[in-house]
Amino acid sequence: METAKKNHTSDVVDASNPKLLSTKKRPTVFLFFAFLFIFVGYLLTAQNLVHFGVMKTSLTHELPRVRHIAILTVTFFRLAMFLLGICFGLIFLFWKKIYSLNLIQTILKHQPIYPRTTFTVKTIFNRSFFIILALACASLLFILYSPYLSNTISDKIMKEDGIAEWLTALTFLFCSVIAAANIFISPRIQYKITFLLFSLLFFLCFGEEISWGQRIFGFASPEAIKNINAQEEFNLHNSFGYLADHLFFIAIFSYGCVMPLLSLTHEFWHRLFDKLGIPIASAGLAIGFFISLLFYDPIFFFFFHQWAFRIAEIRELLISASLLILLFEARNFFATIQPSH
Repeated sequence: METAKKNHTSDVVDASNPKLLSTKKRPTVFLFFAFLFIFVGYLLTAQNLVHFGVMKTSLTHELPRVRHIAILTVTFFRLAMFLLGICFGLIFLFWKKIYSLNLIQTILKHQPIYPRTTFTVKTIFNRSFFIILALACASLLFILYSPYLSNTISDKIMKEDGIAEWLTALTFLFCSVIAAANIFISPRIQYKITFLLFSLLFFLCFGEEISWGQRIFGFASPEAIKNINAQEEFNLHNSFGYLADHLFFIAIFSYGCVMPLLSLTHEFWHRLFDKLGIPIASAGLAIGFFISLLFYDPIFFFFFHQWAFRIAEIRELLISASLLILLFEARNFFATIQPSH
C-alpha cells in the first residue's frame, strides 16, 4: 500500500502550486492552434482532397447520394476548422479575462489523479509504443511480401470476413469487456461513466465490424438499409456514404493524438480531462495511434501504388489494438492507487 501511495503521489501535480495557478501569461499554443485550424480549413476543399487521394472514393463515388454526403461532410469540417480557429484565437486574445473565470479556476484547482502525459525518453519508448510498433512492422512486412504469397493465403487474411477483419472485431469485443471491467476499479464516478460509454461503444464497433453477423447468418439487408448503405450491408458505418468511417478516423486522431498533446502543452488541459474522467494515452501510445493512422490509403498508396490492397483492414486492426492498450494503461494505473480517491 505504501508503494502504491508513493507511485500515485509522484504522478499527481500539486493543485496548490502557485506557480501553476497564478500565471496569466497567454499560452502561445492557443495562437498556434488558431492558425493551424484556419489553415487546415482553407486547404480542406473537395478538389484538394481528391487531388491528394483523401476521401477520393466517397467524393467520386458512382452513387450520387454518396458523393452528396461526402461533399456535405467536407463542408461541415471546413466550417468546424474555421470555428475552432476563431475560438482558439479569441481564447488567446482574451486569455486574462477567461483565466479569471470561476470555471477555469475550478478546473485549475482540480486535483488530478490520472498521470499527465509527458514526452521523455521513458514515456515515449514505453511498452505501449513498442507493442504498436511491432504490430505495425509486422503488418508492413505482410503487405510488402503479400504479392509473393498465394492468392488463397492473402484472401483468407484480407478478404471480407477474413482473418484481419475478425481479429479487429474480436479486439473490439475484448475492448468492450475490459472497459466494463474498468468500471469497477475506477476511483471516480466520472471515469466509471466514461468506461461504461466506452464499453457500449466498443461493442457497437464489434457488431459493425461483422455487419451484425449478416454474412454468418445469411440474412439480407432491409430495403431501407440498402438505399442508404454504400455497400448494401446491414451496418451503420457504410451508411450515408462513408461518413462514419471519416468521423471514426477524425475521432481517433483527436483522442489518440491531439488530446495527449494538449495534456502535455498546458496543465489546464490535463486537469480538465481528468475532471471529466477521460483517460489519456501515454506519450508512447499517442505515437502508436499516429503510426496506426499512417496506414491510410492516400499515404500508403503514395509509396505502394502498384498493389491493390485493403489497407483499411490493417489500420482498423492497429487502431483497435491501440485502444485496447489504452484501456490496460488505465487499468494498470488505477490498480496502483488507493480506492479512497
